[in-house]
Amino acid sequence: TPLISFNEALQHFQTTDLSDYKKNIQPTLRRTGLAAITHFLFGHPRLHRELQEERDLVFAIAQCSLDNTQKVHMRVLQTVYKKLTGARFDCPRYGCHWEQVGFQGTDPATDLRGTGFLGLMHALYLVMDPQTLPLARDIYRLSQHPSQVTNQGGGVRQEEPKAGSATLGELPERAEVRGDSPSNGDLFPESLSQHGQKEPPARPLFQQQGAELHWRV
Repeated sequence: TPLISFNEALQHFQTTDLSDYKKNIQPTLRRTGLAAITHFLFGHPRLHRELQEERDLVFAIAQCSLDNTQKVHMRVLQTVYKKLTGARFDCPRYGCHWEQVGFQGTDPATDLRGTGFLGLMHALYLVMDPQTLPLARDIYRLSQHPSQVTNQGGGVRQEEPKAGSATLGELPERAEVRGDSPSNGDLFPESLSQHGQKEPPARPLFQQQGAELHWRV
């Protein structure tokens, strides 16, 4: 299976009819009374109208589940695995090898219940961008360190995550887009500077939207 770029995968969703998914999303909170007045006076600036369609696309992709019959879906999945592990050939759709790249079990789809295909899109961007690929591979190598994994019966088992942690592709169901998102410096760890990158790369709205999904507890 040939590798797929982030832009090619994004174009697939841009040209696919996602109207059924868009009917189910509520991109903004509906406020009434005093709450509406307070938000109007002190809330974050409204999103420009020309960007609202792209915002809705982000939420629609988050509702798309991993589909074995979609060639683009399978190419994204295989690309993430190959770029992280350096494998040259396709891996089986199911198996413990997915645990080696951060999934909880033998089927990556079970880890995408919270964010849908949007979770894989972020992983794809991480491994296909030349500036973040070295960081992604460093994370993968660290995850294979003996202190991080334990071999049991020939399989690889990740240590139990601590409270407050989230695995690949998982986010709480209750999330909202907020204007007071962290700065770029907060979103990119110091380890990026170890790869000679002093400033985080400029990100298109698609990546910014994903970064602005905040937990609401």
